[in-house]
Amino acid sequence: MKVVCFLSCFLYFSVFASQDFFVQVTSVKTKDNASYMIKRLKDYGFSSHSKKENNLHKVLVGPFKTRKQADEAVKLIIKKISQAQPHPKKVIPISIKKKKKGKSSKKTAIPEPPKQKKEKSINYHKAFIGVNFGGAYVNINNSKSTTTLASEPDKDGLSYELEAGYYLTSNLYATLNYQRVQLTDVDFDNGFSSFNYRFDKLHDIYPYIGLIAGYSRMQWNEDPITALSSDEESFSFIGGAQLGAEMFMFQDISLYMYYRYLIMDHLTKIKVLSQTQEFSHDSLQNFNFGLRYNF
Repeated sequence: MKVVCFLSCFLYFSVFASQDFFVQVTSVKTKDNASYMIKRLKDYGFSSHSKKENNLHKVLVGPFKTRKQADEAVKLIIKKISQAQPHPKKVIPISIKKKKKGKSSKKTAIPEPPKQKKEKSINYHKAFIGVNFGGAYVNINNSKSTTTLASEPDKDGLSYELEAGYYLTSNLYATLNYQRVQLTDVDFDNGFSSFNYRFDKLHDIYPYIGLIAGYSRMQWNEDPITALSSDEESFSFIGGAQLGAEMFMFQDISLYMYYRYLIMDHLTKIKVLSQTQEFSHDSLQNFNFGLRYNF
């Protein structure tokens, strides 16, 4: 149902008793529209009701003991309505004099407004792009080779990454990633996708976990040993998992970090005389920080 009740462009105070202030949010022609507005106000955390006068259903919020409390409620209601409406009409607060008590008038018993509800814990965007960098560590398995390497291969390096992601739900999202890992001896170019679950907000932080699958290319920058021949590059499928956390600094920009563990099988074959031996880079770990733009 369209929120026709927002077509009303006045917000003012009315009083049912000498010490009680009520904020009139709108007046509509049908009871259904009034009920819809009451439900919306309840979602915002306000206690409200409707009253029929002159063939119109007036939606009132309150009661408030002081005019100051009512003024604060007006500001909060305007803020909530502005967030709900892309282009809300201007809201003008107007003060109305208190009604005099009649002999037959009775104070309307309305419960005190409840405490404001906490906003939804998920900051939900449909898509994002990101960039991150950090440190990397590669494990080398030399158990199958008896050949002495010309120098001990470097295991520590730098990791750079670009990513694009899309939210399937407010908690589940998938990404496409390109990662570049640079060591002194070798470079890795990794392309993969990840499927992640982001938990609800915990102290302004959104933890998440994910699974990864993709493909990797390893390129040697120099010969691994002094030999007749050796492989200069290797290709391997990769898979693994990651654990991270995201924190929004602004509405659309977030800071995130993660730890990732990837399993790979990059083989380097070395031919010395009539013998061929091999060793492998079998895992990659990295800890990165980055920024995401959410839209």
